[in-house]
Amino acid sequence: MQDSLFPEHAAWSRERHAEGVLILAGPLTDAPGAVAIIRAADADEVRGITDQDPVVKAGFFEIDNIRPFKVLVGEPS
Repeated sequence: MQDSLFPEHAAWSRERHAEGVLILAGPLTDAPGAVAIIRAADADEVRGITDQDPVVKAGFFEIDNIRPFKVLVGEPS
């Protein structure tokens, strides 16, 4: 990630986490990319959220795969 975008991206991520929208996120360790678990009703809501991330707005990071899932074990806080 471009160093100049990291502080904005980190602040944006912390704010979404504090709101309970971003449950967890981080870079993959075995390939380029990242994973984020986002609380949302559907893919359109996820796009609306992630489109505001400074690294997405700047075109540095592209969201190319949104997959729904059902929590069977654990409770996201």
